Amino acid sequence: MCGICGIINKKLPINRGILEEMTKTLSHRGPDNSDSFVHGRVGLGHTRLSVIDLSQNGNQPMFDFSGKLSIVFNGEIYNFQFLRKELEKDNVRFNSNTDTEVILYMYQKYGVDCLQHLKGMFAFAIWDEREEKLFIARDRMGQKPLVYAETNEGFLFSSEINALLKHPSFSKEIDLEALDLFLSLQYIPAPWTIFKSVKKLPPAHFGLLTRTGLKIHRYWTLDYRKKIKISQEESLEVLKEKLTKAVSSRMISDVPLGTLLSGGVDSSLVNALMSQLSSEKVKSFSIGFKDEEFNELPYARRVAEHLNNEHHELIITPDIIESLPKIIRQYGEPYGDKSAIPSFAVSEMARQNVTVALTGDGGDELAAGYWRYDRSRSQRLADNFFDRINQAPPDLSYCEKLLNVESFWDRARRKWIFSYKYPELIELFYGSFWCEPYRSALWKQGLRRNHDIPNKWRNGILSHTKKHALTRIDRMLCILNNTYLPYDNLVKMDIASMAYGLEVRSPLVDHELAEWYAALPNSIKTFKGESKYLLKKLASQYVPPEVIYRTKKGFSVPVSKWLRGDMSYYLKSVLTDRASGLDQYFNKKTVLRFMDEHLSGGKDHGFRLWALLIFGIWYEQTYNN
Repeated sequence: MCGICGIINKKLPINRGILEEMTKTLSHRGPDNSDSFVHGRVGLGHTRLSVIDLSQNGNQPMFDFSGKLSIVFNGEIYNFQFLRKELEKDNVRFNSNTDTEVILYMYQKYGVDCLQHLKGMFAFAIWDEREEKLFIARDRMGQKPLVYAETNEGFLFSSEINALLKHPSFSKEIDLEALDLFLSLQYIPAPWTIFKSVKKLPPAHFGLLTRTGLKIHRYWTLDYRKKIKISQEESLEVLKEKLTKAVSSRMISDVPLGTLLSGGVDSSLVNALMSQLSSEKVKSFSIGFKDEEFNELPYARRVAEHLNNEHHELIITPDIIESLPKIIRQYGEPYGDKSAIPSFAVSEMARQNVTVALTGDGGDELAAGYWRYDRSRSQRLADNFFDRINQAPPDLSYCEKLLNVESFWDRARRKWIFSYKYPELIELFYGSFWCEPYRSALWKQGLRRNHDIPNKWRNGILSHTKKHALTRIDRMLCILNNTYLPYDNLVKMDIASMAYGLEVRSPLVDHELAEWYAALPNSIKTFKGESKYLLKKLASQYVPPEVIYRTKKGFSVPVSKWLRGDMSYYLKSVLTDRASGLDQYFNKKTVLRFMDEHLSGGKDHGFRLWALLIFGIWYEQTYNN
């Protein structure tokens, strides 16, 4: 795992000092080596976390034997050994034992179609000097990040936004559309970033930069339409085979390996399969809270004892006022998922013992694991009925307003729409921070320009989903895998782990496993309305049933309690007393009203206030330092 960056100027030669400053900003992603390459108007930077082939031959930027192709790469290609053998049949000679060099020669052989052969998590850039072309790409599921900016001077790219800030041509103008999306979603989806001048390359996309400009293309889509005929018994065996293969391929490492164990179904199952495949005790790492409502440590400990792990634990407390700004700084833009706090804590703890850790990330999105997939009999009957008719898309603006209604009839209407008629809307609106009418009241008058970017974005997701999923359960999963998973869940863990130079691998985000699971009949995914039925059944073969069949808590923190307690003074300071940028964009009366209602215990505005707190701290760091 590494950090990558680059500059492609239109005319001027590269300023090596600027490139080295950008590269230095990514040193946490790759603490083992740092290097750069400059040739005329092209500059590539790389920081290395050594995992495969620890020798200097694995350092980057890396070149082919002609010196005309160069690459910087972040991630892991899990089938690189197979691809290497195929290339050797063509008499390709290798200078290292890395997957990086395999990518380079796969591009030499197949061009951009090399992406169809790569299995793994990746973000990379290849400079093709012969054609004066830059090729950038991201993995299918969105595990590794890549951002870019087009400036008057040329083109910039990086693993993280913060590196781009080091370039003198970078513009810090805030994108109000992106800010509106953040308020609505708690994250900013691709292609937006908080800055107008910067874009995220979406998952499963690649870009080609030539003299005529940049063109972005999609190369893969997770499709739920084609179904396989398979029994429950057979599907359980196939799942076991595919997941074991995914875990095994992610255990290849030349450095110490462990697992992040939450005590839930997914991480417990990954841990169990690692134990089956390893000749040594698995090192596991878990964090918890003093608040028992959010504490899953007892379950993690039970799994660790059952599997005979070498287990490590940590209790975190609300004393995060010092660490929160550091966490926010790492994301480079406002990011409001509160579970980033425990993610940073467990990553820091794990890195003291291992360099690579496997997780259970992606299991809920793969296998319908959230509470809304526990469908009652009446809901399942509604599924059978509405799956047979072609429904017109709902008015999302109206649906958004239903999220905060109080009258009996409006709440009944909301229940009918979100639970029975359009359950896929839950995935579009669940976790919303500032939704209507609150969001309109929050913005300063006239600043929002009467746009509704969040619902325009949601309509785009619905349109994509309708093309690739025919049933309501599949549409719910399709939305999850095109929204929350790549833009929140995977972003959270990548930034948190790489802040400490920890490489995190997620077997349940294997794209071939995802394709197979998408093709399963819904009756197997949610058997008799039970969520994550198949994964639970497999996990029960390895770990105690009380861990598997229990109420899901999730990897979260008691933020509402924290904001009313030890963090209340800090909240008031950022939202009302400091130059945090809130007054520039938001109505102060609205901010004060929501804060007073929350602190008095009258209403729970914890999520909304958390979003404003995150934005305020980020703004101070970006503009006042």
